[in-house]
Amino acid sequence: MMKRFAVAAMLMATGATAAAQPAEDQNPLLAAAEAHTLEIVRHEDGSLSGTGWDRLIADGSEAQFFLIGEQHATADIGEISQAMYRALNRHGYDYMAMEVGPYGMAAAEAMVREGTLRDYIATPGNRLVIPFLFYSEDLAIVEDAARLSDAPSDIFWGIDQEFIAGGPLIAARLESLARTEVQRAAVADFAALAAANPMAVGAAQPEEFAALRAAFDTGTDTEALEIVDAILLSNSIYAPFTGRGGPIYPANLTRENYMKDNFLRAFERIEARDGGPPRVYFKFGASHIMRGLSNTNVPALGNFLVEWGRTRDFAVVNVMIDCLGGEMTDPRSGEARPCESYLLEEGSLIREAAGDAPLTLIDLRPLRALVRRDSDIDAGSRALIFGFDYYLGVANVRPATMVGSTAAQ
Repeated sequence: MMKRFAVAAMLMATGATAAAQPAEDQNPLLAAAEAHTLEIVRHEDGSLSGTGWDRLIADGSEAQFFLIGEQHATADIGEISQAMYRALNRHGYDYMAMEVGPYGMAAAEAMVREGTLRDYIATPGNRLVIPFLFYSEDLAIVEDAARLSDAPSDIFWGIDQEFIAGGPLIAARLESLARTEVQRAAVADFAALAAANPMAVGAAQPEEFAALRAAFDTGTDTEALEIVDAILLSNSIYAPFTGRGGPIYPANLTRENYMKDNFLRAFERIEARDGGPPRVYFKFGASHIMRGLSNTNVPALGNFLVEWGRTRDFAVVNVMIDCLGGEMTDPRSGEARPCESYLLEEGSLIREAAGDAPLTLIDLRPLRALVRRDSDIDAGSRALIFGFDYYLGVANVRPATMVGSTAAQ
């Protein structure tokens, strides 16, 4: 009875309707989640509307950082993210942080400004070099940002490790920086390694990069040496995931901390250049954007942005966009496979609250005060409630379209 009174009081305080109060036999947390479900309507032209959409954009307009944590590889989530960026760009979001390495993203920005990036990715041998821009829907977001942003340069902040399949892109940049025969020979060997093993950045033994590093360790080739060191760091992060051994937790922690360091460098550089703090739109896999610990049990990038942001009085909004049924695209095979929810099992509380609507937005923030240690709630829903401000469930998602496929033309 006390739980029911507590839920009813919370609903009145937050303006929820009396009709949404729990029945005698209903989980009060489920009733609260249903009470804080907001309408979003998706139209044939891809635009979005409704009270939920208005709330998201209003919150974003008052924040410094808007964070999308997503389930990758679906067309629908990419298209919804694109609509969000377009709406937020009108409120000064001229920068976009992405799950791409700094050097890979710098090369991608140069090509998208030239209008050549889509053709580059579609070229044989380059299909997987830039995550997740090999999906046409994700690439369209970047193309939009390049067109809409008022920033003169450095629109895209790659703050992740260099990608496991990014060898060809990195080799091309190193080739442009090589000045001596020794350097050119070392870059040629690296390019050959990447051609023979497309996953060389993450899967090769670190000794295979020794000659490349030695060639640029001259005291004057600063950028080239930074790129080689980024390769070596990425290679060490990938080690436990590519069969080369080592514990997983330190690899995940190193990666997350690298993201934070790269973000700070980019933010400080742009703030100094622009004369004020930039508004940044983030698009990452959901784990990185959580408050608290990620689902790999390391302090998440999203949590860092919230806590560091407090020192600057920056507001942060983070949204989990999830698939509830449908298909996603496997990047290596290009084939569709079932899309499973990032955190939610069948029958979980948030999944039940989402119902069967094509789009369901749940404001998770009012639910936090209701969750106790002994609450009747599954682990995935608990993680969502404390990890995100909003949950956006998308029913029956379509698989993402690989750039260069017939469907992408």
